[in-house]
Amino acid sequence: MKQLLVIVAKQPLLNFSKTRLAKDIGSENAQKFSEAFLSDILFNLENEIPKFINQIFLYITPATENSFSYFQNLVQKHQKLNFTIRPQPETSFFDRLKRITEELEAEFGKDSFVHFTGSDVPDFPWEILNEGMEKPVIGPDIDGGYYYIGVPTNLTACFDQNLFLSGEKVFETTVKIIEGEGITPIILSKWSDIDELKDLERALARSERRLPNVVECYRRFLRKE
Repeated sequence: MKQLLVIVAKQPLLNFSKTRLAKDIGSENAQKFSEAFLSDILFNLENEIPKFINQIFLYITPATENSFSYFQNLVQKHQKLNFTIRPQPETSFFDRLKRITEELEAEFGKDSFVHFTGSDVPDFPWEILNEGMEKPVIGPDIDGGYYYIGVPTNLTACFDQNLFLSGEKVFETTVKIIEGEGITPIILSKWSDIDELKDLERALARSERRLPNVVECYRRFLRKE
């Protein structure tokens, strides 16, 4: 089974990336932290990449020449990872994941497994992934969503956006969808992405050693530099 890792990422642009964090710390600071998140997730991935991952994809937005140039320059610092950079589909979030999964299934076949996370989980615990993953796996976020989901490429029902309109938490709804397919997903330990200042402070408290760029950015933020 092909094991494919997908990191979805936004180019760190003013008033574009980490807009919820910007409400707490301002747009310019949120942009700086977005850059730090990207640097640290790639730094950690390069040192901790699971050996069974066959290919790594960076799906980016916006799909502009400037954005591609930014990410190409970024990944050149981590040539060990051998990223494939592709544009995210311009649609709603869950539909993006669905289309990416369908794209990878068409390319690698139904006997493939895709691991999704985002660049706003710079201290992602890579050790949670293992080679034996063949059934759906979800890493619940403490806010009711998920920071990671891994699925066979032929299981796109869990990304059906029409099923997320009932007001239920994303994680709970996703579990119900997968169970509706007759499959019991594996549930990992809770973690969190960084959407707000409290998430940032939580990440620093648990993983300061693995967040050198975020730590430096935070120090400058406290000094108001």
